[in-house]
Amino acid sequence: MKRYLRYLTAALIMTSGIVFAQSPGGVSGSIQLWLKANQGVLDTGGGSASDGEAVGTWQDQTTARTNDAVDDRLASPDYRNNSADNINNNPVVEFNGTNDGLDFGTDYIYSIGTGMHWFAVLRPNAEIDKTQQRIIDFGLYADNGYGFSYGCDFYGFFTSTGNGGAVTTDAYHGRSTETTLVEYQIDFGDNQYMAFNGSSPPVATQTITLASLTAANINESGTHQLYSGPVTVGQQSKTQSIDNNNGRYYSGAMAELIGYSTVLTADNKNRVETYLALKYGLTLEHNYIANISGTNTTVYDISTYPYDIAGVGQDVTDQTLTQLQSKSLNSGSLIEGTIADANIDDEEYVIWGHDNASASLGTTYNSITETRITRIWKVTATGTPGSMTISVPTSIAGGLTALVVANSPTINGPSDIVGSYALTVNGSRYEASVTFSGTQYFTFITTVSGGIKYSGGIGTNLQMWLKANAGVLNGGSTASDGQAVNTWEDQAGSNDATDAN
Repeated sequence: MKRYLRYLTAALIMTSGIVFAQSPGGVSGSIQLWLKANQGVLDTGGGSASDGEAVGTWQDQTTARTNDAVDDRLASPDYRNNSADNINNNPVVEFNGTNDGLDFGTDYIYSIGTGMHWFAVLRPNAEIDKTQQRIIDFGLYADNGYGFSYGCDFYGFFTSTGNGGAVTTDAYHGRSTETTLVEYQIDFGDNQYMAFNGSSPPVATQTITLASLTAANINESGTHQLYSGPVTVGQQSKTQSIDNNNGRYYSGAMAELIGYSTVLTADNKNRVETYLALKYGLTLEHNYIANISGTNTTVYDISTYPYDIAGVGQDVTDQTLTQLQSKSLNSGSLIEGTIADANIDDEEYVIWGHDNASASLGTTYNSITETRITRIWKVTATGTPGSMTISVPTSIAGGLTALVVANSPTINGPSDIVGSYALTVNGSRYEASVTFSGTQYFTFITTVSGGIKYSGGIGTNLQMWLKANAGVLNGGSTASDGQAVNTWEDQAGSNDATDAN
């Protein structure tokens, strides 16, 4: 019944538009733009785009816009939806950095409120000579308009300098081609800043006296003119100097772009960033916050175990979020989690991170040395999600046998744990089916000190390994010279050879 009501509610929202609007993080007030590559990307013929097709229209998911982002006046970017190009199993729109982009024509985005707040999930290409790659741009840079840039190694942002705004340009960030959640805030009469993955303090802040962004201080135009232009995605709005800085076009993947015509509260900002981080496998520098039954709730606390955070979650009703498979995008991340749609409901999450200890067999478990992976993961389950699959590469240690779960980070033996889940090998990964509750901790164990050392060091696809200097038993005990062999233990798994038949 609970799941039926969830889909009924979502259907009412989508068909009536009256109940309330879906929005990133469930934060709908003053939202002006919401482009996401997993919804509303159309080919040049108006149908849903397929992998590799040119994008003719990127539909805004808010009710604020009268126009969608279209390629009518510009070259088309491409839609990517494949395992090599996706970001945490989500598709992207790919910009070539040469001549493509999208714009909204005469549908302009202004602000007369407290300011503006922008968010984007970006994976730039390795083009370090392009120092001003426009993500969103409107009007005349930099005198009468606003926008921000982000590319491989460099970022920038601006508001109307002729009206009390300011400009930061060609600033170095050093993140190279990493997928990044970029935040750009404009606080009228105070400051503007840019931050990455929820960083605090921001990477750059400027004082401004600018009081608004309207037609009075933006050179707007429905087409791209020498000194004016429309709200534009992926390239500069005006045409003057567009080829400077090796082209003021974005080169890379864009997964999501969100804009508000106000400065969000800290909790609302964190909710938007939590939505984006969970969806795209990004590790935030602040707590993960979600709206649970109308209350801002911490669904993962980063004060401990803040490394390689990822999670699965569902909130169809408020924000059309269904992330059923996830793995941190950080280099060296190990854990991947997958949950069936039937096992997770609205406002339910399972989020994990670790303590950055060694991911090798270096810790004693059950009084046997080197039988536990030293690293411990914390996991927080919100709601009552059901069983899910946790997997880890087989390369971390040979012969791991179980994932063990405890209610505290002390995991030294069976008396410390509340659950032990058998590991199976699926290709190059160990897998276990696990159900988590509240905040718990897990790691991996084996029964052999130091783990199983495979013949030649090659364990991939090894089905059986019998060797006479290990696992040869007589009546359950190690056989002595001349004794009958009842069992010859498989050193690669559980395919023991016996004389039972």
